[in-house]
Amino acid sequence: STYIWKPRRPDDSHALPHLVESVVLLACGGVIQPSEEFDEALHNVFDIEASDEEHLNYVRQVFFASGNDASVWFDGWHGVVAYFQGQATKAEDVRRWWGARTARIHIVQPVEDVIAVPKNGQLILEEFGDRSSMDLIPDAGHALLPEQPAAVAESVIKWLRRTNP
Repeated sequence: STYIWKPRRPDDSHALPHLVESVVLLACGGVIQPSEEFDEALHNVFDIEASDEEHLNYVRQVFFASGNDASVWFDGWHGVVAYFQGQATKAEDVRRWWGARTARIHIVQPVEDVIAVPKNGQLILEEFGDRSSMDLIPDAGHALLPEQPAAVAESVIKWLRRTNP
């Protein structure tokens, strides 16, 4: 049998924003999109005809800060999942989730992220002021978690302690 997935646009009838007190955004994307060069490289990461060397170079270029080991993400994607994530990203209006409604927002932003451009975090800080905060993580790109796991944990724990005494 064949299953054809047909996305439906959800309404807000199932949303329960009053239950969400805070949101942590890791590698915050949004309004500012990656440059054409990096967007193309991102698509090339999933090119099944690329050689292993080409593939690793695309992974390094798009996801990792200079000097970090990109081989840990060499085969880190499931093609179908990546496809649907891309489709969901294209289909959803950024403004629908941008401000996290009324929740507190903490951004853990890798300084060298070329996909989720750091300017997005700055825009959230400017727009949502007192209910937003951000820590910049040096020596990290979009692969923030394998690159700087201790810095991510420290940022989130420090923020949780500050906002939930």
